[in-house]
Amino acid sequence: MKRHAFLIISHNEFGVLQRLVDAIDDPRNDIYIHFDKKVDVVPGIVVKNSRLFLCEERLDVRWGDISMLKVEYALWESAYARGGYLYYHIISGVHFPLKSQNDFHRFFDKLDGMSVLEEMETSYREIDSKIKKYNLFISTFVSTNKFVSKCSQYLWRIFLRVQKILGYSRHRPLQYKKASQWVSLTEEAVAYMLSVKDKVLREYKYTFCGDEFFVASELYNSPLHDKLFFYDKMLKCDFIRANCRVYTIADIGDLLSSECLFARKFSSADLSVIEEVRKSYLN
Repeated sequence: MKRHAFLIISHNEFGVLQRLVDAIDDPRNDIYIHFDKKVDVVPGIVVKNSRLFLCEERLDVRWGDISMLKVEYALWESAYARGGYLYYHIISGVHFPLKSQNDFHRFFDKLDGMSVLEEMETSYREIDSKIKKYNLFISTFVSTNKFVSKCSQYLWRIFLRVQKILGYSRHRPLQYKKASQWVSLTEEAVAYMLSVKDKVLREYKYTFCGDEFFVASELYNSPLHDKLFFYDKMLKCDFIRANCRVYTIADIGDLLSSECLFARKFSSADLSVIEEVRKSYLN
């Protein structure tokens, strides 16, 4: 039996995480979790049917930073070392499936070895700014210390403006594609991404939100170009002023009518919405 590997990036909301694990806890799945280095006490996560593995390499993951790429690589490497997976799904600890595992596996069984990504709109201006310019101070761009955040954002803008005034851009010959970082890759695609790891971490080091570009761009410009399926119903995620909205029980009708495989994000402040979603496909 070809198994699926769920690779979870987690840093908080462990009540949601346990319920996510409960929902994907299936003999056909193995579950890998990376707990952020900033987590002082790693929670005890329980499984009954899946095999659970905790990523030994714990990274200090920062939004928009190269560490976002590194954590995906850490999870891929951990799962690929065991190998034999039909798909490797990168998700967060605040995802929750909107479909049963039977429906989920049926969907991927029909894809005939295609990796699945959710494409996002981009522009030459965004690519030039986020990828072709040096983006510094990103690791402290979002900080619990507001003064540090403001200083980092100010210095980032200044350095970016200087590069634009000078007309400087890093040479990047790729045709860039933008897609959600939450991807479902075949073993062949993961093997390719691991083969270009050193190049990727070098070339995307000073990018901004490079996690939204590196998988789609590297695979699109690879021999696996024809094995990519861009699908717009991978994830239901609504934004309010650039922030991912937290779903509550008030959204249950919208969630149950969605055709998406997953929704994000959820909070321990309202676990009832998760329970209602799960009831919908357990009944």
